[in-house]
Amino acid sequence: MNRTEFVARWGYWKAFNALIARKLYQYFGIKLLVIKFGPLPEEGTTCETDSDLVFRVATRDELLKATTNPLLNMSKRFVEDALERGHKCIAAFDGNDLVGYSWRSVSETLLNHSVKVQFPEELVYHYKSFVLPDYRGKRILEGVKRVHFDSSTYQGRSSGFNCVEYSNYASLKASSKQGEVTVGYIILRASGGKSWCWHSSGPKKAGIRFCPVITL
Repeated sequence: MNRTEFVARWGYWKAFNALIARKLYQYFGIKLLVIKFGPLPEEGTTCETDSDLVFRVATRDELLKATTNPLLNMSKRFVEDALERGHKCIAAFDGNDLVGYSWRSVSETLLNHSVKVQFPEELVYHYKSFVLPDYRGKRILEGVKRVHFDSSTYQGRSSGFNCVEYSNYASLKASSKQGEVTVGYIILRASGGKSWCWHSSGPKKAGIRFCPVITL
């Protein structure tokens, strides 16, 4: 989406905010994230989106195949590490082609290379969501979020949360449509291979914590 299309879709004020967000990250390594919190889909939930895509849990072979497409922004190492930790990827398929995805975790997970996310057992963490440019605007992430991937994995968990970039208006809009609410904010600053993290009090009330990764 070019600048003109972005302004046409989101308006001048949001376009200005997105520009400020890009410059803060470009020059200072600062990123603002919004923490969204909401109910998990119930078992048997169906997906109604503006497309004929199929939504389901991606297999290991499908994910490894997806790593050969640089546009999908998933490396083989990332996929293997995530699967090793028991994470699952909910994906959208156009035929045999993976065109969008979002990962799920039920245990401690890295937010970036030096900050990890810890949360109570009743929550699921949604992270690393992406849709190919040619498929955006089709409510794909809404469809992905509605997939109840495995009741045995959820094991009584009823709510989930995710961290969305402040200027990612499409994801924030999709999140709101799914009944998710904003519970707080995170400011990340990356410098010299390390990250500094601040977050508002809302996440703590939900038992969500952002901690530095300790390396020996």
